[in-house]
Formats: sequence, C-alpha cells, structure tokens
Amino acid sequence: MASKTEKKQRPLTIFPILTKLIIVMLVVLGGILSFVIYQESKLDLQNTLNILEQEGSRLIVQIGSYKELMAFLEDRDMGATKPLQEKFLELLQNENHLSYIQLVNSRGEKLMEAGALSPISSTCYDHLMFSLNNDQQITHTYKDPQSGKIIFEIIEPLEPLKEHVRGITIGAVRLGLFLDKARSQISFTRKSHFYNLSIFMVTALIIGIIAFYILIARNSYMIINSALKEAEEKNRAIMEKMRQAERLSALGEFSAGIAHEIRNPLTSIKTFTQLLPAEYEDPNFRKEFIDSVTREVNRINKIVNDLLDYARPRKDNRLATDVLKLVDETIASLKPIFDEHHIIIKKRYNQKPQIHIDPEQVRQVLVNLMVNAVEAMPAGGSITCTIEEIGKEVSIEIADTGKGMSEETVKQIFTPFFTTKEGGTGLGLSIVQRIVNEQGGRIEVASRKDQGTQFKLFLPLEKDDREENTNRR
Repeated sequence: MASKTEKKQRPLTIFPILTKLIIVMLVVLGGILSFVIYQESKLDLQNTLNILEQEGSRLIVQIGSYKELMAFLEDRDMGATKPLQEKFLELLQNENHLSYIQLVNSRGEKLMEAGALSPISSTCYDHLMFSLNNDQQITHTYKDPQSGKIIFEIIEPLEPLKEHVRGITIGAVRLGLFLDKARSQISFTRKSHFYNLSIFMVTALIIGIIAFYILIARNSYMIINSALKEAEEKNRAIMEKMRQAERLSALGEFSAGIAHEIRNPLTSIKTFTQLLPAEYEDPNFRKEFIDSVTREVNRINKIVNDLLDYARPRKDNRLATDVLKLVDETIASLKPIFDEHHIIIKKRYNQKPQIHIDPEQVRQVLVNLMVNAVEAMPAGGSITCTIEEIGKEVSIEIADTGKGMSEETVKQIFTPFFTTKEGGTGLGLSIVQRIVNEQGGRIEVASRKDQGTQFKLFLPLEKDDREENTNRR
C-alpha cells in the first residue's frame, strides 16, 4: 500500500521540473527575440535607403516640373531665380525629412541652394562629377561634419527640354535627406510591431504556464483528494475495529458482571447442597436449606429480570402526561415504605406542565430513585420532590438527606453491575439512565458525603420527530 501511495504522490514533483522548464522556455524566448531584433536591425538600414530613394525620386520629379528651373538653366533667365528659390524653401519646409536642395551646373559649380548644406567634401564631389559625366543618378550616404548627422544624398543629372540640345547635361539637382530621421521612424514603427508581438508571445507564454499549472494543480488535487478518501476509509475501518473492540470489551465486562452476580447465589446453593446428605435429618438445617435456596433462586430471578429490562427494546408509548399527577401517584404508591422508614416527603411544584413521555417508564424511574433514596436513609430523613419548567424542558428533582456518595462513586453509578449495596445487581441506575435517554431527556446527579444526593431529570416539553412519526403511522 505504501508503494501505491508513493506512486500517486510522485506527480507532485512536477512543480520543480515545471519551474526549470519555464526558465528554459524564457531563455529560449529571449534568444529568439534577440535574434529577431538583430535581423530586423540589419533590415532597417536597407529598408530606410529604399524608402529615401523613392522619396528622393518623387521630389526630383516635382522639382523637374518647375518651369522656373529650366528657364534658369537653359535661358539664364535671372528673373526666375527668386520664384525658384521660394519654391525650394517651400518644399524644404513641407518635407521635414529633407535637409537641403542644391542646384549645380555641368561643371559642378553651385548655382542655387536651400537648406543647411555643409562645404562639399571630396567624396561628395567625386559622386557629383561621376553623375554629371555619365548622366546617371547617384545615391550615397555620408556624415555631415558640422551636425554629425547621416545624410542620404541623391544626385540627379538634368537635361534641357529643347530638342536641338537634347542629350547634353546642363546641370544636376542634389537632394539631402536625413537618414537617421527616416530610419528612426521606420525603427519606431518596427519596434512598435515588435513590441506588440513580444507582448503577445509573453502573454501566450504566461497563459500557457498558468494553464499548465492549473492542470498540474488539478491533478495534484485529485491525487490528494484520493489519498484523503483512502485515509478516511482506513480511519473508518480502524474506528469500526475500535468500536468492535469496545463492544467486545463491554460485552466481556457485562458477561463478567453477570457471572459474578450469578456465581454468589449458586455458590450458596452449592454449599448447602453439599451439606444436605450429612445434615438431612436435622429439621432446622432442612428449613434453613429451603429458605436459603428459595432466597438465592429469587435473587437469580431478579438478576435475570433486571437484565431483560436493561436489554429489552421498549415500545414508544409516549403521550401527553400531567407530570405533577404522575409524581403524586408514585409517592402515594410508595407511602407504606416511606412510613415504615420514617421518611418525610416535601413537594415543591412551581409549574403544572404537560409533557410527552411514556408515563409507565418514567414511573419506573421515579420509583427506582425514591427507593434508592429510602435505602440511603436507614435512620429516616426527608425526600424533596421539585418540579419546575426550564426553557423547553421540565426538571424533576429527587433530593434526599441520606449519607451521600463520594466523587468516585458518582462517576460510576450508571455503569452496569456497579453497586455499593449488598445484594444489589448494579443495573437499577443503568436502566434509569437508559429510560430517560429514550424519552429524549437526560439525568444529572450531585452528591456529597453525609450531605445527601440529588437526582435531576430533564424531560422535553415538546414532541420530537420520533413521536410525530409514530402518530402519523
């Protein structure tokens, strides 16, 4: 059984394994995200350059459409200088990623510019001359020495519109675009998407971990619940065995009590029987023998009757009963005994309630308690009967002024076969307690040595479920 329990509890070790698994998953996820960031950063620059090239081509087409541009380059119309400069400045203001616009002639000399343009470096000049000499668009990047910003430059050769001079490069337009600004915008957009993706992946991971933990917790709960049920079954079996052992022990004590009570009269009968052959001729012995055997047989008969009263199931004959009348009738039936032993009866009746009891059985209880009180006062005394209503119960107290009992005796008086009286069976008060319990009540006892004993019965005023069910049937 121990091995099965160990096997069932073994899945609980999944928790530390799961923790390690989660750490590994987080490391792997971090590695994947780092790799994705690295790859995306490599693509950022190329994507930025492509976008800037497209944007620069759009701007060059727009600039080439200016009629003032060709008038200025082809006809050297100085009247077009100011409108063209204004259009360059307007374009520079509208396009926030545009750094500068410069117009050069076929020899690379500056004719007009707008924007913050640093002195041309040798590298930039080489690109410009290559574009002019080969009539080819050139794109390149360089770092502005003054601002320290990365500039993406597009150089676009310009041809005249007049047909007789077609194919001759008359100049070029240089556009400078901020690489870092465009790149930061693209990077921001990409990072935003990446951030959302990361949140989604982390959220999915967390939900997966929580779901996994819930499954493990549910599995563990089922295992623990099963173990608890198994433990409850074991405890129930152990308690049943203990109850059986208690019943066997009680039966053993009960049997020992019966044997002890019957052995004494049998011993007396056996003794007289053994002496009978030798003393048979003696008339006094024969009389003593007959009296002794009769007395001991009656004693055995009383023990058997008490045992039957104790063990016999009783019918439920409860009905509404006048408790004062019941007590008075019991006292009247015992009046000869009270007179013989010089017992004074005192009554203290505070209420006159109707209670639902079996009157004959309660009468038996009262008789037993009153006779015991008489036997506790061999030199006479008084018995006080007190009846009062306490809440939903009626209290009937039988108090005597007899010799009382010790604390040890009070603890055992309801134990079957326990008795302090010579010739007693020890079943009287056990029967009293059983009857009171069957009536739905309880019994209490208080006693002090040489100061008397008080037995108090508490019986319910109201009907209980057993009586109502009996009445329905």
